[in-house]
Amino acid sequence: MVLLVTLLMIEKLKSDDILIQNAANPIESIVRSTYTNVLNTESNPEKFKDKAILAPTNEMVDTINDYVMSLMPDEEKIYLSSDNICKADGEVDVDDEVFSVEYLNTIKCSGFANHKIKLKKRCIIILLRNIDPSNELCNGTRMIVTKIGERVIEAKLISGNNAGNKFPIARIGFH
Repeated sequence: MVLLVTLLMIEKLKSDDILIQNAANPIESIVRSTYTNVLNTESNPEKFKDKAILAPTNEMVDTINDYVMSLMPDEEKIYLSSDNICKADGEVDVDDEVFSVEYLNTIKCSGFANHKIKLKKRCIIILLRNIDPSNELCNGTRMIVTKIGERVIEAKLISGNNAGNKFPIARIGFH
């Protein structure tokens, strides 16, 4: 019985309504089919609140994000993390050469932002931390960037009771 159900599910997955046919550029095709007008996030944010492109690896996510950002005409702002080794505990002997800042900046882990994040005005972001649950700024919340600063960005919620409201998102240190 399990085999039959699995085969039926596989047949359903082969349906033409979920496959992109004849894609010369697979990333472009999946982005264009998922987000029909990716450059127009502000005019109808509702259509972006429940769509996402799932990718098997963080490297593929970065490739897709870079492609989408290349479509947007606004100026790009690059934010870098400031990783370092905490020297607060004087009894711990940590070799700076083993855990250099350069090494720390190469670590990519699910649930944490990359060392280098590129943002543009009007791009969609998803929060990775609970910042202010009372205002619906929680892990998984989708927002559209409206202003970009040195240490703070302003973003507009695209779903929930506070949809349309703008909130500042400050740089947060993890200790």
